[in-house]
Amino acid sequence: MKKHPAALIPHALFVLTVIYMVQYVINDGGNDLYIYRLGAETITDGPGGPGLYEVSLDNYPFTYPPFAALLFVPFALMPKEVGMALMMLITAGIAWWLGWVITKYVSRRGVRIPLYEHLGTGCASTLALLIWASGPWRLTTHFGQINAVILLLVLADFLRPATRIPRGVLIGIAGGIKLTPLAFGLILLMRKDWRGIFTLGASFAATVIIGFIFLPHEAFTFWTSAVSDPSRVGNINFLDNISIQGWLMHLGLRDPLLKPAYYGLVLATIVLFAALLHQLNRRKLVLSQVAVGGFLMVSISPISWSHHNVMFPLILMA
Repeated sequence: MKKHPAALIPHALFVLTVIYMVQYVINDGGNDLYIYRLGAETITDGPGGPGLYEVSLDNYPFTYPPFAALLFVPFALMPKEVGMALMMLITAGIAWWLGWVITKYVSRRGVRIPLYEHLGTGCASTLALLIWASGPWRLTTHFGQINAVILLLVLADFLRPATRIPRGVLIGIAGGIKLTPLAFGLILLMRKDWRGIFTLGASFAATVIIGFIFLPHEAFTFWTSAVSDPSRVGNINFLDNISIQGWLMHLGLRDPLLKPAYYGLVLATIVLFAALLHQLNRRKLVLSQVAVGGFLMVSISPISWSHHNVMFPLILMA
């Protein structure tokens, strides 16, 4: 991308926003990161205290697989404020990277970006600010959520060359952190990328095995009971649940009709999205495929809070 003096303006605005957000989240945000940290502290504190799936903050328990808890251990070894600032900076960096990816992708397809000839690389910072202003990204930042990291892993897996390391390895790791990214395997399936599907499965299986090796009791608890307990995530009928099941409940549907309607719509959604992905793959529209995968992920999950939908800017672009 071209360099222009005017690019310094959006770059400076982005940096100022980052500085402001660091101050904000340290003082007023980070609830979810504190829960991640509490889970990791059950590992660093050793035996004798509450277990990984027993700790909670304001009745919100740790809900991710043991592999995710192991990844959060560094946050348990640093002050809360430092961890919150670090997570915010990571989220900001990913927002800028997504802005750069979209800018580069659109310009390569011959679409004229407004003010591109004046801003050059500043378009990435401008888009990053707009991305950050969207509801899912604002809430992800406020809560200290890991959704942006999930986006990074998934999108990077589809954009990288995948020559030596097969595609799917980063999606498997993302699935090991939060399970729902496994929905992106449908893209590999529609591409008939059998090597990628095998790699995704092996990568995800490796995260499960790591959990059993280092946290055997917690892994057994998660995979036999906690993973299937929706009450640990929150009220399914809460207005912010944007999944298919959430919308059905918002519209007043309840058991015994709720589950058949939910599973039927999930199946129909997967079939329709598979047909759409087939067409997008024929046209080599990679970012559109990832956008569809992101929409599928939040749709078929039993609970998807609005801040889980960090693919929203990518969906708009597509």
